[in-house]
Amino acid sequence: SYGPNHVANLILQGKYPATMRTFVFDTGTIGNTNYVAIPYNSANKAAAMVMADFMLSSEAQLEGGKPSVVGFRTPLSMELLPKDVVAKFAALPQHPAILDDVTLNRNKLPELQVNWITRIEKDWKTFVLEK
Repeated sequence: SYGPNHVANLILQGKYPATMRTFVFDTGTIGNTNYVAIPYNSANKAAAMVMADFMLSSEAQLEGGKPSVVGFRTPLSMELLPKDVVAKFAALPQHPAILDDVTLNRNKLPELQVNWITRIEKDWKTFVLEK
């Protein structure tokens, strides 16, 4: 997976050994942000927008950032949040298998087009996982 918390989640589930660690490539690392989409033909667009707003709230992002919940990285900009909320993000537990944000983002490549991700995942299964 190119999600750094994937390793921590599987360690916590007992599927990976506690010695597993994330890493980044020296010349570029794939990373991504999760997205919420509302279909153009949604019957409940207003409700979907309320849900999307909630998912981007600092409360929901803090809960999702806990390694025991999901452990995902937030897309929220710490520079735009109140200092007390930034402190809560800074206080989130950090699993030892995950590199710090500075290291993770140092060589991060821009978001890939969706068709590239599909191909990368297919080739990863074919040429890495199945070899």
